[in-house]
Amino acid sequence: MEARVAALTKSIEDTNKQNAALFERISSRFDEVAELASKKTKIDRSVLELRSKGNEDRFVFAEKIKEQLRESSKQLPRTSTLVAEAVSVSPEALTQSIAKTKKSLDKGMKQVTHCQKLIKMADRSEIGWKVVKEYESDSLAENEEDEKRIAKAEKAAASAATKKKSVSKPIALAPTVRTPQQHFRSSLPIRGSFSLGPSTSRSFGSAGGSRPIGFCFRCSEMGHLQSSCPKLSSPQYPSHSCNYTEHEIDGCG
Repeated sequence: MEARVAALTKSIEDTNKQNAALFERISSRFDEVAELASKKTKIDRSVLELRSKGNEDRFVFAEKIKEQLRESSKQLPRTSTLVAEAVSVSPEALTQSIAKTKKSLDKGMKQVTHCQKLIKMADRSEIGWKVVKEYESDSLAENEEDEKRIAKAEKAAASAATKKKSVSKPIALAPTVRTPQQHFRSSLPIRGSFSLGPSTSRSFGSAGGSRPIGFCFRCSEMGHLQSSCPKLSSPQYPSHSCNYTEHEIDGCG
């Protein structure tokens, strides 16, 4: 009887030692996963060929997340084997749980890869993230080539940007074209004061003078009218008539 008790005790002790060893191995594996997740992914920025520094930073950050997800996915099969040895769980249930976890990790990696693709697309386009917006909202069939979707999205975004720019541009008013008659009238002296010298002024049509002082249509000089032009008898100035009043020009002929 004592021998059986001793053998049972020894068996229990051996089992405890084995379990302790298994838990130590599991702990070391999880430590490896944590270490891989904490490591910074080294990316050669020179090969990215991204024009925008902001887009480059986004791409590198997404790559770090994807690397962590990838390493976690690789560790799952080894971790599941160790857990199955240490825990009394059916292999089928453990396999299903591991498969579900791996599926989630793979989905996360695909989403990060898609994010990096959009970053590159926005960086290469002249209109930036507008083309990404058009690309994401595009409703083409799934069997269409992705290059066609990108080209269509970029064309739509460029068209929208051009239309917005043309709407916001102020409309330039056409310059006013003056007729010869308007130009002639604006050049005529306005009823008022005319300067006859440095310190002399006469009022056109004023009662203070013996006769009105204005513009002569014969010799084109100021200070007298056509009827009293001193050059009236000169052959250099042929006779013609211009009826000028204080208010308007009736005509010349």
